[in-house]
Order: sequence, then structure tokens, then C-alpha cells
Amino acid sequence: MQAGFQKNKPLAGTKGHKFTFKDALMLTEQKEFFSLFHRAAVVYIERFKLDVIPLVPGNKNPITKNGVKDASCDRRLINSWWSQWPEANIGIACGPPGPTVIDIDQPVLASLAGLEGEFGKLPETPQVITGKRGIHFYFNCSEPTPNFVKFRSGVDIRSSGSYVVAPPSRHPNGTVYQWDLGSHIKACALAGLPPQILQALKSRRSTTSAKAAGQTPLAALEGGCIAEGGRNDFMCRLAGSFLRQYDVAHAHTMLHAINQTHCRPPLSHTEVERIYHSVARMEVQRRGGGQ
Repeated sequence: MQAGFQKNKPLAGTKGHKFTFKDALMLTEQKEFFSLFHRAAVVYIERFKLDVIPLVPGNKNPITKNGVKDASCDRRLINSWWSQWPEANIGIACGPPGPTVIDIDQPVLASLAGLEGEFGKLPETPQVITGKRGIHFYFNCSEPTPNFVKFRSGVDIRSSGSYVVAPPSRHPNGTVYQWDLGSHIKACALAGLPPQILQALKSRRSTTSAKAAGQTPLAALEGGCIAEGGRNDFMCRLAGSFLRQYDVAHAHTMLHAINQTHCRPPLSHTEVERIYHSVARMEVQRRGGGQ
């Protein structure tokens, strides 16, 4: 029996005891055995049945010889790893039975708008704010899917044979990975991977094929920019696409964000407002609505 554990009290995670976040917090009092990272790793394997691996402290690289192939949810192995490397970052293995993760890079608004403009708004699901202030969207997908880097502009898909860095890991730049408070894994169930995205993954459609298929203006950009002479037409078509996909406030915010990231030079705030309200009026008329 290790010192620090009460002999007459069952250890969290053992038979007859449902492991909770309260248990995890209690374990921090046993400081000689559990660091913040160790505690989080135990929560992931015990409560969420996720396979994890230790990563170099403050880094994304695996410590173990075989990397993600060593990922495990075995409590004894996790204890052994984080006893050796108490400050090790945490990697979560992706792909069935683990999550499929959509990795959105900066500029987040533009990258997300391009993805949602093509495939529809993503459902509510757990989200992680990454060290570079991107977003990881966690999804459930029972079908093995390929890992797909540059699935779309600013978007990667992390699936079978891959892993993502999980909270409370530290990025090399010093920032900390965090669960989004409104979409924390302990309060928000994993949504199913949207079927349109699953189908695109299965056929491994690239951004180029999406462009050829006549997708949304932003999806067809392939990460490029719009120069003078084409900005107004681009923003008009994009405004119409957004207004058909999102609520007016979301569409308005994204239109201004993409003006800053994709138009060279950006249109003035006044010009974007004029375009937005003009297209919004036409959209109301198209739907047969009133004022």
C-alpha cells in the first residue's frame, strides 16, 4: 500500500466506485504521487475511456518509443508514466474508439467559416482552445477515417493513427490548452461527426475537388486572397452564402472578419456594412419575407 492512501477507503476508479472530477481533485492532495497532468490523464482514462500517451513537457512530441501506438487507458501504466514524468503533457489518441478531431487553425473565424460554408454549421460538441488559439472540435465517429492534413484551408482532421494535445498541457509558446467553458467535455457529449464531412473524408476530397464542384466562394479560395477589382463581388457572394447558413449576427461578424483576412487591401468598414445590408435585404425578398 502506497503511503498517502487511506487503507480503509477504496481508491477512485476501483470496482464499486464511480470515478468523478471530485475524486480527481482529491488526488491532488497526494502530491508525491499526482501532478496536475497526472490527475488529468487519470480523469481522461477513468471517466471518458480515452487512450492517452505522455508527451514531452511543454512540447507536442511523444515520450514513449512508439508514440501514439503506445496510447493506453490502463491505470497502472498511466501511473507509471506520470510518476516518471509528472510534468508530461497529455496526448489523446484519435480514431475509433477515440474521438475524431477537427483542428481549426488561425485565422479561426475565416477557417471555420470556410468549413461551415461548405458543410453546414458544426453541431455542439466539446471544444479545446489550443496553445496557438485555434480550436479542436471533438466528435464521435465509429468508422475508421483517414488522418487528413489540409482537409480545407486552415482545417486538419485528426483521426486513426493520430493524436491531439489535451488540456492542461502547455504549448511550446507557454500558453495552456483549455476546454472551452461553454463546451467542456464533462458537460457536453460528443456529437457525431457530420455525415457530409465523413463522406468527404471517405472519398478523400481535397480543397481542389471542392472548388471544381462549385462550392462556396470561401471554400474555393484555397487559402488565397482577393485583390482589388474582385473584392466587392466576392464579399457579395460570401454574404449571401453566410446569410443562408447562419443567423444574421453570426453572418455579420464573419463577413467583417474575412474582409480583414482575405481581401487585399481590406474594404472599408462602411463598404462591408453596405454590402451586408444590401444582400440581407435581397435575401429577405428571396424568402418572401417583410421588413
